[in-house]
Amino acid sequence: MTPKKLPRQFIPTQKVSQPTCVNKTFVVKDLKRGERRNCSASHPVFNCIISSTFFYYFELLFFCFNKMVPDSNIEELQQIDEYKKLKEQYKCCCQVFGIKTGAYAVAITYTLIIFSNLCMRAAKSEEVEWNWQLLFLITDSVAVISLFYGITRNHAAFLQPFTVLSIVTVSFCLLLSVFYLSAVIDPNSYAAEQIEILLADKIQYFADLLNITPQKVVITTGAIGSFVYAGTFFIHSWFMLIVVRTAQYFRALTNL
Repeated sequence: MTPKKLPRQFIPTQKVSQPTCVNKTFVVKDLKRGERRNCSASHPVFNCIISSTFFYYFELLFFCFNKMVPDSNIEELQQIDEYKKLKEQYKCCCQVFGIKTGAYAVAITYTLIIFSNLCMRAAKSEEVEWNWQLLFLITDSVAVISLFYGITRNHAAFLQPFTVLSIVTVSFCLLLSVFYLSAVIDPNSYAAEQIEILLADKIQYFADLLNITPQKVVITTGAIGSFVYAGTFFIHSWFMLIVVRTAQYFRALTNL
C-alpha cells in the first residue's frame, strides 16, 4: 500500500523556534562588583548566569596574578636598586673604588707594616726591649686579623678593634707632631734637648756637612720630625675613616 498523502494545508511551512526570553528582562547580580546586571532579552537566562560567573573567576585569577606574584619581584627589584645606591654612596679614593676594596687595601697595608716592623726588630733583637715591642706587635696583629675577618664576613663588629687601635695611633702621632714642632718654635725647649740627646755626636757632623750651626740642626730635625708625624697622622686618620665608613656600609646592608 502506498502511504497516504496529507492535505497541503497540514504540511508545516516553517520551523518552530525554541522558547527564548522574548519581551522579558532577567536580572542577575554581579558577584564581583555587587551590582545588578540586566540580561539582554536576546540571551537565555542560563547563558547570562554562566558568563557572569566565568568572568568573575577570570578577573579574580587575573587579580591574583598581577598583585601577588609581581609584588615579590618588585621587592627584589627595590632591594637591588637600594644595594646599587649603597655601593654608589659608600666609596673612597675620590669616589673611584668601593669602600670594601678600600678596607682591604688598608688591611693589606697594615699587614705589610707589621711584617716589616717585625723583621726590623728581629734584625736588632739585641737592642730592642721585646716586652713592649712584642705587646705592640700582638695588639696590631689581632686588630688586623679581626679587620680581615670582618671585611670578609661583612660584619661591622669585627672592625671595632682596628678602629680603637687607630684612634690610639692617631692620638700619638698628633702628640709627637706637636712635640717636635715645639723644638722648632723654641730651640731651648724640652723637645730640643731630647733631639740633642738623640743625635748626640752626630749634631756636629751634620752641622759641618750642611755648613750650619748645631742649633739649626736641631731646628731642622724638629721640623722634619713634626712634618713626618703630621703626615702619619693624616694617613692613619684616612685609614680609620675608610674602616668606619665600611662598618656603616655593612650596617646599611643588614637593614635592606
